[in-house]
Amino acid sequence: MFRFISVKKAFFKQSLRFHPDRCVEESSKKEATEKFQILSRAYSILGDEEKRKVYDETGIMDDAEFCDDDVNWEERWRAMFKKVTKEDIQSFVEQYKESGEERKAIKESYVKNKGDVGKIMMDVIGLTYEDEDRVRAIIDEMIEKGELKASKRYVAEPAARREKRRKAGEKEAKEAEEALREIAAKENTGDLRAMIMKRQLDRESFFDELAAKYAKPTAAKRKKKAGK
Repeated sequence: MFRFISVKKAFFKQSLRFHPDRCVEESSKKEATEKFQILSRAYSILGDEEKRKVYDETGIMDDAEFCDDDVNWEERWRAMFKKVTKEDIQSFVEQYKESGEERKAIKESYVKNKGDVGKIMMDVIGLTYEDEDRVRAIIDEMIEKGELKASKRYVAEPAARREKRRKAGEKEAKEAEEALREIAAKENTGDLRAMIMKRQLDRESFFDELAAKYAKPTAAKRKKKAGK
């Protein structure tokens, strides 16, 4: 049974990962806007009964609105949801960890990356270098239970590589703190941005998958439609 409230909750959850407030540089804001357009396209279809029926029957999406450069995507997001606070981000991350979704994501990333811990840490939402021991404990437990196979890349990872990753994480955290101070000194909106930077919620895996699912098929369908 289709439930719009479930779609709205899912959209809110995913859009938190590239909320406009997290973008400090103009280039980052442009990239986030493009990805928000893709997500909004899917949301607009699933949230509209008539559009959903048309898409289900024909596989065609009306992209006129999404090609409009005059659309203010930040205003659109804010019209649908309340202002996101630091507490919202913290709550989102904690719920993600406690719900079992994080464990599932770690497992999927382990398989995809053949046990490469560095890639797993970059892949899974909300992880920082401080979480590595906890992530390894989760992986070790799954290996012990037979849910995962111990890969050579995981078991025999050089200590030097792990140390290099730790130092890079510490450097990144320090730079994020410095960026927070600079932003907060210039404008009074640095709190949320720094929180998102610090928690590293801007992982791209979800958006890459979403782009592959919606952007490419859409282009193909346009050609098909034009050829009729």
